[in-house]
Amino acid sequence: MISSKRGGILLLILGVALCVGLIAFQYLHCVAMWQSDKTMLFDSATDYFFEVSTGAIIASVLLGCIPVITGISLLLKKD
Repeated sequence: MISSKRGGILLLILGVALCVGLIAFQYLHCVAMWQSDKTMLFDSATDYFFEVSTGAIIASVLLGCIPVITGISLLLKKD
């Protein structure tokens, strides 16, 4: 069985990877959209990303926080 310390560390890593992965996927999607039809409306793909992806960034961070908070609680748990 996995100890609570190992499980907590695993959940911390999983949460951070999930958050970074979701934001990177959204950024790559915005780059593709900017290259296809938004070139004239925004100066760069980064401008387009921050203009349309604020909700996706917030959702990604909140979704990544779930395993991180669970991992922290496992690390702080007294055996």
